[in-house]
Amino acid sequence: MSQDTRTVEDIAGMVRDAEVVDEEENEELKRVFAEKKAQTVSSAGYRYLWDVETKEKVPILYYMLAQQLAKKTPDGRPRFVTKKPDGEPWRGIVRCLLHKDNPQREYFNSMGLRVCKKENIQSPHALTQHMRLKHPQEWKLIEDEKKEKERLEDREIQRAILSRVAPPDVPAIQPTTEAPLYVSDKPPKVKKKK
Repeated sequence: MSQDTRTVEDIAGMVRDAEVVDEEENEELKRVFAEKKAQTVSSAGYRYLWDVETKEKVPILYYMLAQQLAKKTPDGRPRFVTKKPDGEPWRGIVRCLLHKDNPQREYFNSMGLRVCKKENIQSPHALTQHMRLKHPQEWKLIEDEKKEKERLEDREIQRAILSRVAPPDVPAIQPTTEAPLYVSDKPPKVKKKK
């Protein structure tokens, strides 16, 4: 376990060396963060730091750089650095169910579902979370379709079992789409006059 012994002067030097976010990207970041918060903070701009574990490039407000550079990982290494670490960030290979290259895309188009560009989801569980959070209506529709299909398959299996078990002189029950009409043997009620 390596121990980091950076001083305040070292962190101040790293703050000076941090990559500046260009003006156009800076405005885009301000817009994105403003949408997420009720009020905005006027700042001296953003700088990029890299997370040493995920190797992701992270925009940080300039006045927060020293605080972020002082953070450590559980094993004592610095959490963020100002220079890009070796290697590329790990990306998943699972695509969103609504991706344009999904084999079921034609069926989803017939249902009127939108297309999603996400193609780097980390795991099947993350895919489920993505669908539940980013596409809740589409996810419910897909799940309902799957449940209905399973229910119909179960019915077919039950019919096949019953046809083998039932005596040959008993006719098989045919599925109907209409509910039977219920007629009571009781006489109709007559309202009493006052």
